[in-house]
Amino acid sequence: MAVILAVERHDIDASLGAYWLLRLAAAAVRLDLPDSDLPVVLTPDGSAAWALEHVPLPRAEAVAAAQSRRGQYLAADESFFAHVGSLYDSASQEPDAQESALMGVERILSALPWIIDHLTNPEVRREVQAWLAIEGQL
Repeated sequence: MAVILAVERHDIDASLGAYWLLRLAAAAVRLDLPDSDLPVVLTPDGSAAWALEHVPLPRAEAVAAAQSRRGQYLAADESFFAHVGSLYDSASQEPDAQESALMGVERILSALPWIIDHLTNPEVRREVQAWLAIEGQL
């Protein structure tokens, strides 16, 4: 409940909350805890459903954002990269909203494989598989 509360209070990003719920659900699976003993959100289906509700971009938008970011990287000149020995200014290095959302998508996708083999809800499983199918495009 602490993770959900932190997301609701905007103390942490929803993608980070989803990552931790998926991680806790994976731990419960490894410990062989019965779903009936867990809050729904800590079951594989519950954590995956919660994570899917909080993915910051739709699939098509995530792919387009990744392609755009890749294009910027490939077309970049030296000014795109930090100079060796320059001071790091975290305020000027913050990702823009689209880049931040894409990082959230990638964070959630990194955790979905931990629980996919334990999903019993066919709709949730299909949606997780659809997201994992585009992972190579991000």
